[in-house]
Amino acid sequence: MLVFSDSSPLPRLLPAVHPGFVQTGLGMETNPDFTDAKAFAATKAGWGAISLAEGTDTLLWTIAAADGIVQSGKLYHQRKVHSF
Repeated sequence: MLVFSDSSPLPRLLPAVHPGFVQTGLGMETNPDFTDAKAFAATKAGWGAISLAEGTDTLLWTIAAADGIVQSGKLYHQRKVHSF
């Protein structure tokens, strides 16, 4: 992802962020037992899914982090560099 800085006309790179397994309605269309996305998302908690707020935490942290804390070109998950 490229973002333009206010102080420089050149883009700077940002890190990649993995939100984790988040409770969403994704996949509901394959399960005919559910017609409500919120109800379907709630069932994922039993499988270890995290809330939407928890899923966005690392993304917001990388945006708000002080210079030098987050490294460009790294993948972050739960506010830590994730190696794959």
